[in-house]
Amino acid sequence: MKHSIVVVLLMLVNCLSAQEKTYPRLKENQKWLENFKTISAKGAKIDFIKSKIYSDTSFLSFRNRIILDNSRDPEKHVCKILFFLKSKKHHCELDLETKPSLSKVFDLINEKNIQEIEVIELPESAALFGSNNCGVIILNCDKMLMQKARNVL
Repeated sequence: MKHSIVVVLLMLVNCLSAQEKTYPRLKENQKWLENFKTISAKGAKIDFIKSKIYSDTSFLSFRNRIILDNSRDPEKHVCKILFFLKSKKHHCELDLETKPSLSKVFDLINEKNIQEIEVIELPESAALFGSNNCGVIILNCDKMLMQKARNVL
């Protein structure tokens, strides 16, 4: 009888611990969002966003080829901050893994052509953009920058 109670308790503890899987990437991205919200200058925010996009992508660009760093890491795609470039009529996702040609547009993003930066956090971002994100940052840009981004795509 004692053995069966111990076995049942061990199985219960094992089941509960298996359900509480924490993802370091989720905590890392939430911490990044908190740091991002503390920045007040628009230029510093833009630089912070660019560095985050580049660090999430971690790519090496060789002649007509892009080599992704650790692209098979299963946790890399569990929780990702999504970045969008948006004008009045159009929008595009700033993801260098799926659209490496957008790296040409990154040099053009600056304080002059970004009017506003919107942050959408969980759970609203999951409802609007799907459950695989930790948050969404939307860069509202002028028509010229969006036109250049659309031409690159």
